[in-house]
Amino acid sequence: HHGFAGPSADVLQKVSSLDLDEEQRQAVNNLKSLVELLESEKKFPLILDLSLIQTIDYYTGIVFEVVNDTESQARVLGRGGRYDQLLGLYHPQGENIPGIGFGLSIEDLYQVLLSTQQLPQETPASDWLVAPETASANAAAFVYAQKLRDSTDLVRVEIDLGGRDAEAIRQYASDRGIAQIAWIKADGSPKIEPLR
Repeated sequence: HHGFAGPSADVLQKVSSLDLDEEQRQAVNNLKSLVELLESEKKFPLILDLSLIQTIDYYTGIVFEVVNDTESQARVLGRGGRYDQLLGLYHPQGENIPGIGFGLSIEDLYQVLLSTQQLPQETPASDWLVAPETASANAAAFVYAQKLRDSTDLVRVEIDLGGRDAEAIRQYASDRGIAQIAWIKADGSPKIEPLR
C-alpha cells in the first residue's frame, strides 16, 4: 500500500496511473470530486489514505478519521463513514437505506482543546434549578424544564434528580449562584423560590 497515503493530489495521481477497469475509474473520479469539494473550503489539511480500513464491517463506502496531529502525538478525535446496509438490520422489512455517520471522542477533544485556551474558564450560573418535590414529580420536572428552555432565547436550566432534601438543594443552588428554584409538585404545578 506504500504511496497510497498522503496529500490527496499525489495519491489520486498515483491511483489514476494504475490499470483500472471502468468501475474503478468511476470510483476514483467520484473520490476526486469529493476531495475537490472538501479542499475548496481550505478549512483543514486533508490526507487521503487508501489503506485506511475501518474494522467495523458495516461501512460500505468512504471512511474517514478526524486527527489532531501535533509534534508529540497524533490523536484520532473522531471517525465515521458511509453505510448502506446498517439500517436494513433494524428495518422491519429489512429495507436498506444509505446513511453516513460518525462518532467523536469527547475526552480526546477536551484534552486537545484544553491546550488551546479555547475552552471557557468557568460555566455561567444557571438561571433555574428545577427540583421535583417527590420522585413522582420527576416526569413533570422534565416537562417544566423544557418549557423554561423554550421560553426565551438563552436560559440555563438544571434539573435536580439527586433525591436530596430541600435544604441540600437550596445550599447547592446558592453555592452555584443559581437565580431561582422551581419546586415541582406531583401534579406538575411549580412553586417558584427566588434566591437572589
